[in-house]
Amino acid sequence: MSEQQKNLNRQERLDTQGSEANQKRFAKPQPEPVVDLPSLIIGKIIRYVVIPCLLFYGNHLLENLTNEMKSISKSQSELAIKLDVQQANIEKRLEIMEYRLSVLETSYGKIHTKLFGE
Repeated sequence: MSEQQKNLNRQERLDTQGSEANQKRFAKPQPEPVVDLPSLIIGKIIRYVVIPCLLFYGNHLLENLTNEMKSISKSQSELAIKLDVQQANIEKRLEIMEYRLSVLETSYGKIHTKLFGE
């Protein structure tokens, strides 16, 4: 009986190996992954053309913005200097006016006392 069992075990092994081989042989071939060519082309165009163009355009806008900001800050500093000069001129004029007014007041007082004091 042991001889018979060995034969049965061998037969079972051969059957299982054969069935696996048959399954592999007669199995439906797995479909290859479908490559969507238009979306692949569009993806490559976006990656290698559109994104670099957008980056270049964004960089160009940022450069223009920084140049304009530099120009504005330069104009602002020039305007601040002009305003300081004008304010100094106005203060000088006010001092001169105050001096003239004080001179007129003192001379008017002298004239008034001379005219009406006697």
